[in-house]
Amino acid sequence: MSEKGLFHRAWMATPDWIFRAIGAGIFLALIGFEVWWFVDEAGRKKGGIQEAFWSIDRFWEFPDNTRLNLLIYGRLLVLLTFVIIALSFIVRMPPLKRASRPREIVVPLIAALWPMFPFMLKNAWFKIDEAGARQYAAFMFDEHMQFYRFAIGSTLVVVGNALDVWAYSVLCRSLSVVAEARELKVTGPYRVVRHPVYLGQIVAQCGLWLFFAPISWIWITFFACFVAMQLYRSKVEDDVLEQAFGDRYREWKRKTLWFF
Repeated sequence: MSEKGLFHRAWMATPDWIFRAIGAGIFLALIGFEVWWFVDEAGRKKGGIQEAFWSIDRFWEFPDNTRLNLLIYGRLLVLLTFVIIALSFIVRMPPLKRASRPREIVVPLIAALWPMFPFMLKNAWFKIDEAGARQYAAFMFDEHMQFYRFAIGSTLVVVGNALDVWAYSVLCRSLSVVAEARELKVTGPYRVVRHPVYLGQIVAQCGLWLFFAPISWIWITFFACFVAMQLYRSKVEDDVLEQAFGDRYREWKRKTLWFF
């Protein structure tokens, strides 16, 4: 029996409740981490919770000491996204059809984690070499950006995350990380775009890596790889949904927009 055959059999034989439990557990842990991090930050700030809230992430400080912090709304939207995803994993319905080839599973899983890798590296680096980690953190986000880059980047992050919240709330019981067919969603943002979750993530990551990060081939390549993986995910998802829903899916596909 081939390795692909073994993988296919194991994947297809795994009960959906196991994937649901793993998914819900991961995102509940992420929610817990975000809450713990904020409480810890609030404890470090002299102004307490209010000071911590408005100084989270990058903000723009004007000459009169007033602050413009749009990223805090992006972070709150990310937290709301985690809540919706965790709940969706708990209540989601069994799949009608799954992607089963190894690359159709591995690539989406990597893509789902891809935006977190630079931050995971930074956190791990701080435990090993704080000075080096601070240099890396400075390379991640430009400390001397122009206001237009701050404004555009912040807007893209908020708009992209807001689109994700909308799309995930509509998707709900049909949510999956790997391409799976449960119910064909044609309401909300799905009336216009076939993959609003992926579009929202691309828009938000564009704001981070093309505007907040220093202009560098490293971050441009990092973002380009993310876009490529998202496009691949959407192609696999199109194939799975078409196999599951047939003419109904093809008619909906004809009326909606995507890159191909």
